[in-house]
Amino acid sequence: MLLKQHLSRQLFILIVSYSSWLLLYNSLLIPFTFLDEWVIHILVVTSCLILSILGLEVSTNQGVFFQSIAIDDYPGVVISHHCDALSVIAIFIIVLCVFSHQHRFLWRYILSGSVIIQFVNVIRIVCLSLIFRFHPEWLKFNHDYTFTILVYGVVVLIWWWRFRSLDKAQLS
Repeated sequence: MLLKQHLSRQLFILIVSYSSWLLLYNSLLIPFTFLDEWVIHILVVTSCLILSILGLEVSTNQGVFFQSIAIDDYPGVVISHHCDALSVIAIFIIVLCVFSHQHRFLWRYILSGSVIIQFVNVIRIVCLSLIFRFHPEWLKFNHDYTFTILVYGVVVLIWWWRFRSLDKAQLS
C-alpha cells in the first residue's frame, strides 16, 4: 500500500510538472523569448555542416520559428519549434528529477542526456533531409514513426542507465 501511495504521488508530481512546463513553454518561452529560434538555428547550422561534409550542396531559408534545409536546390525539410526537442528534454529532465531518489550527480545526467538527445535530433534532421531529397515519399513515415521511436528510445535508454546506476549505488 505504501508503494502504491508513493507511486501515485510521483505520478501526480510528474503530471503537474509537465503541465507546468507546457504552460511555461507556450505562454512565456515561445511568445517572449528567442529560445526556440536559437535552438533551431543551432540544429540547422549543425545539420548543414554534416550534410556539407557528406558532399552535398546545402542552403537554408530562415523564417520566424522555422528554418528549412534544402539540398542541391531541391525544396527541403522545415525545422520548426516542434522539432527542436525542447519538450523531449523537458520530459527527460522531469522524469529524472521526479523518480531519482538520490540527486547526487543528477546534473551530470541532465546535461549529458540533453546533449545526447540533441545529437540524436541533429542526426534525425540530417537523415530526414536526405530522405526528403532522395525519397520524398518516405518522409512522412520516417518522420512520424521511425525517428520518433529512435529519439524516445534513446531517452528511455538514458533513463535506464540512470536508474540502473542508482540501483547499483543502493546495493553497495
